[in-house]
Amino acid sequence: IQVSAGGLNSCALDDNGVTCWGKNNKRQHEVPTLHNPSQVSVGNDHICAVDETGVVCWGSPGNGKDIVPDLNIVTDNDSDGVPDWKEVLNGTEKFIADTDSDGVVDGLDGLPLDPTETKDSDRDGIGNNVDTDDDNDGIPDTLEAASGRNSEVDDYLIETGRKFSCAMDGEGVKCWGRNNYGQTDVPALANPTKLSVGYEHVCALDDTGVVCWGRDVEGSTIPAKLSNPTDVMAGKFYSCAMDDTGVVCWGRNYKKQMLVPDFSNPTVVSSMNQHSCVLDDTGVVCWGSNGHGRRTPPALTNPTDVSAGWAHSCAIDDSGVVCWGNDNSGQTSGVPELSNPTEIKSGGFHTCAIDDSGVVCWGRDNAGQSTPPALSNPTKLSAGYDNTCALDDTGIVCWGNNGNGKSTIP
Repeated sequence: IQVSAGGLNSCALDDNGVTCWGKNNKRQHEVPTLHNPSQVSVGNDHICAVDETGVVCWGSPGNGKDIVPDLNIVTDNDSDGVPDWKEVLNGTEKFIADTDSDGVVDGLDGLPLDPTETKDSDRDGIGNNVDTDDDNDGIPDTLEAASGRNSEVDDYLIETGRKFSCAMDGEGVKCWGRNNYGQTDVPALANPTKLSVGYEHVCALDDTGVVCWGRDVEGSTIPAKLSNPTDVMAGKFYSCAMDDTGVVCWGRNYKKQMLVPDFSNPTVVSSMNQHSCVLDDTGVVCWGSNGHGRRTPPALTNPTDVSAGWAHSCAIDDSGVVCWGNDNSGQTSGVPELSNPTEIKSGGFHTCAIDDSGVVCWGRDNAGQSTPPALSNPTKLSAGYDNTCALDDTGIVCWGNNGNGKSTIP
């Protein structure tokens, strides 16, 4: 129904969506997920299309031409905070703000098709009223209530990075491993709730906001002005946080990590090396370096989790685990058969997931990072550059490279 030619490639719009051909030196043919596209336009080495989510561009990112500014063209007929295309995928009503008539609009309802439930804190599809572990941290809600913990917030976190690791337990945050930049010298924190380990720095979220420490490269440990931050993520020489305005990043911008696109209700943010990915109402959106196509996800159906690795990314959707980007060690093409995966973590050149069988890893295994030991009911996972850690019933277990003692739990 439409054709557009530009540079050394062309694209057409037909009943199947957008198809492109010709020169592919800037990945112009790798069409991202589009939802009912209505227009397509080909430039010199980049392409843009209009769909129900707005304007989507791909190809060469030079001069920020693939970073779309805020455009108010997303259709939400019932003004419930969920775009119409997403409602079709979710099975909710496009013209009724509260599909299940429980008094909470679909955009704020954790289970918009269940009139008896409005909250699903861990997004596992089981409402809080019947879920015995609302935050999926492996500790029953009854035990958390008895010890004064918030059963809807994950109290235990584990993060492993380049040459050191950190964890958050009932006493606060502890770090171990290499300390050449003070990355394991945890400052005083007031009731920390989130934790993220970067290349050589750490960020945490506590009652005062976001606090970062360790190596400071171009302000990577100096948080930007934030409005009610709810999550934080440390990458290589930069950091990001989710707040009331969306996603905000600070630090080095040599791969355009600071050119954060606009998001619709972001729920998951992940950063590692030179790119970041977010899960929002439109699906998975990535920005920063696009080497190996790491920030260009393939078509995904109802994604529920995303993780950015060193030069690749992975997501969980209705089909299971889907990975894209660098595949030099099989970290994207070697996804094994998984049974009901619930968490995905992309590391240096390997990836691990939690499924019904426990922890499953694939990709590079030169240090044993993809060979997990026996684990008892693992509930949390973190993949570092060349090691991996998990939280199970025995506590924290790490495997792979143990340089500087980063895999030796204190």
